[in-house]
Amino acid sequence: MKKLICVFLAVSMAATVLASGEARPEWRKRTYPNGQTRYEGYFLNGKPVGEFKRYHENGKLQSVQTFQDDDRSTVEVYAGDGVLVAKGAYKGNKREGLWEFYASTGELFLTEFYVGGLRQGESLKYGPKGKEQVMDRMNYVDDKLEGERIQYYPYGNKMAVYHYHNGQLDGAFVSFLDSGEKEEEGAYKNGKKDGVWTYYDYEGTFRQIEYKDGKALNQKELDEELRKKEEEADKNPGLPDPQDYMSNPDEILQLMP
Repeated sequence: MKKLICVFLAVSMAATVLASGEARPEWRKRTYPNGQTRYEGYFLNGKPVGEFKRYHENGKLQSVQTFQDDDRSTVEVYAGDGVLVAKGAYKGNKREGLWEFYASTGELFLTEFYVGGLRQGESLKYGPKGKEQVMDRMNYVDDKLEGERIQYYPYGNKMAVYHYHNGQLDGAFVSFLDSGEKEEEGAYKNGKKDGVWTYYDYEGTFRQIEYKDGKALNQKELDEELRKKEEEADKNPGLPDPQDYMSNPDEILQLMP
């Protein structure tokens, strides 16, 4: 009698759902030709709901995406060897909010912020120490570099400071030697060197070259200087080029004076 009551209730609930027109989540699973699972999860009205998993053809997890009621989802993405490579969120099919990207060794190497699928605001690249070691600090507006960009040496000193407008180099530029002294200084206009650029060396001396539309005004003179240096290098080869001995690294050591 008790069993009959349970069956009756189940049939009644099913009839109620059908009568109300409400759809039920449907479990789906697809496989690769080799039989490994391609993806698995629930669908409702043709859209995935809840936790949805995709797999690489070797059987390793490729991503875990959790869908919410407000068209948002969070996701973790993995490489074919199982290492986490990225995690973040979507709104619809566009990235939204903070995204983190990881190196193959597991360290965080990039953070970006998205609005409507476009990078917005500060983006940071990191060194082997993760968040303790910022190597590149950028700013985006509508997925294009904008404003100041700073690159750093691994130990924290500035390597270079750029300025961008609408995705192009535009404005002041300065780079530094690893010792902290200036190496180059000038400006860009519409992505090309423009105006007087100053080049420094380790001895503190410098030379200046003027550019227009990315070309040096004394380019012929510079080309002649380069030609003479190359001729001098051919006459006095000096140390061997390591690139010539890549197949046998020990050989270069034998040729050193």
